[in-house]
Amino acid sequence: MAKDGHIVSEMRGGWRRRAIVALCLFGALLLIFHRPVLLTIGRQLARHYAAKENLRADFRLEGSVFTYLSVRNLHVAPKGRSAVESIDADLVRVDYSLLGLIRHGMSQFLGNVDVRSARVVLNPRNAPEEIHPKKQPERTKQELPAVFPARLRISDATLIVPANREVTTPDCAELVEHCRANVLREQGSRSTRSCVE
Repeated sequence: MAKDGHIVSEMRGGWRRRAIVALCLFGALLLIFHRPVLLTIGRQLARHYAAKENLRADFRLEGSVFTYLSVRNLHVAPKGRSAVESIDADLVRVDYSLLGLIRHGMSQFLGNVDVRSARVVLNPRNAPEEIHPKKQPERTKQELPAVFPARLRISDATLIVPANREVTTPDCAELVEHCRANVLREQGSRSTRSCVE
């Protein structure tokens, strides 16, 4: 009888242990996938990588972590020597599909990218000198990057690069036409329709 009583108490203890483990697992998943925690981690990562480039970034991150992210009131300024003088944008919204990334790879990851009221000031003369400059391989064929949005919409944007003999800035219309031509060329190899507005 003592043996049977011992078995019954062991079964009860096993049930309690499983319930505690399940609750702890549920709490850990809730903590890991809690939106404010994920947005805070994303904001800190962005600020960390900006600091590596001698930039100070200030912005508000919003959105559903699994489908889209919005950056509002973006202000980027240099902390030291940097080719970036300032970047200001009212809204940068990126729609993406984690399911598309898993099923089709990087080419189907980004959906829409929307940039509104952006002002970018670059000054390549202030760029820090590289200790060991990287040799870039020569490309004969121009290609779109692996991660390219299905739709890119930029409205009310300004790009300023001071006049310098070493730096040439293309006319904005030429830049848009160049992008549109590359997108149309690549359109045959992708299943999604790409366009530049």
